[in-house]
Amino acid sequence: TVSKPANPTNVTSASFTFTTDGTGTLITAAKCTLSSDLDGNAKATGVEGNCTSLTGLTLSALPDATYTLSVRVQDAAGNWDQTPATYTWKVETVKPTVSINAVSKPANPTNVTSAAFTFTTDGTGTAIAVAECTITSVGADNAKATGVAGNCSGLSGMDLSGLGDDTYTLSVRVQDAAGNWSDPATYSWKVETVDPTVSIDTASKPANPTNVTSAAFTFTTDGTGTSITAR
Repeated sequence: TVSKPANPTNVTSASFTFTTDGTGTLITAAKCTLSSDLDGNAKATGVEGNCTSLTGLTLSALPDATYTLSVRVQDAAGNWDQTPATYTWKVETVKPTVSINAVSKPANPTNVTSAAFTFTTDGTGTAIAVAECTITSVGADNAKATGVAGNCSGLSGMDLSGLGDDTYTLSVRVQDAAGNWSDPATYSWKVETVDPTVSIDTASKPANPTNVTSAAFTFTTDGTGTSITAR
């Protein structure tokens, strides 16, 4: 039997140990063959040779590739194991990527108190295993402002509801099956549900009644922190 690194993994070294059974005859040789799907790599040549010892093999500086280790042993009587022990694993150190889909981003600012984000992920050949979302806001007393990280609604989205008036930031990162974390994707937006106010300036109001046939009104507006876009 052969000890095994995780598959896939982002660890570029491996320490294998072997368990042998000489059926009553001493094991005298162990032969290892390492091959990979990476052309031109020293670790991918498949050259056979003695293992590090009769009970193990240590590998290091393995570049990203899929590897297969094959081990067979010989006893003192000259018999070679006819059914080598084999193990195949993938080394993947490239970080996955994640982006927040533009069409799923709420308007900024908005008066909608919910949001349904969707993500696009790329595991560079290794499946995405975890998506982690962090939601923070400016208002420290808001329930959605705690910044607690946890699994998103799924590997490809995050649904939020019941958002109070505040400025929010969503941060998303993903982890692939090899253990690599992506850089975070972020989006900030403001929720504002308070109606703005408008008043007609007293000084601009024409007299009532008046014999003037024109009027020039001025207004004072308050967008409660959000700019006025229409009158």
